Amino acid sequence: MIIEKNIFREAADRFKRIVKNVTSLENALWDLGDGETLSSTELHTVAAVGEFPLITVTGMAKHMGVTKGASSQLVGKLEKKGYIQKLKRTDNNQEIHLALTGRGELACQWHEEFHHALQGVYFDRITHEQMDVFNEVLKKFEGFGEYFLQDESRFTISLDGKPVIKVKEEELK
Repeated sequence: MIIEKNIFREAADRFKRIVKNVTSLENALWDLGDGETLSSTELHTVAAVGEFPLITVTGMAKHMGVTKGASSQLVGKLEKKGYIQKLKRTDNNQEIHLALTGRGELACQWHEEFHHALQGVYFDRITHEQMDVFNEVLKKFEGFGEYFLQDESRFTISLDGKPVIKVKEEELK
């Protein structure tokens, strides 16, 4: 299926603007009303600990898509701020589990209420069918991105200086 060039360009430009907006939101600091601000990453980490009680730092790294070192640093910051506590297992001193503090539970609740309000403002205006189609398109974009990031040699330049993209259809998700 060939998409008309101007439709593709419009969609690509819109997608870039969405990524820019999401990046700006990820860099924003959120004031939860207690005088402390949390980054979106910190807030989502607190929410993940609430969603997966007693998750490990390694499990958190996998869930958040970051390295164990980055996860450990983030957890350390949130522990110092009083949102997360580290718990050592009695039968295994190496394994550290994470749990929310009272302050963390309040932040988790704030996060849930924020998303619920956001859903009411925006997503209640989108039909289930539209969301299904949108989600399928996003899955394809995600698959394309993962495919090309696996092997940078899939992007090359021909002898006449034009870009060449090597695609094996069977490898695309």
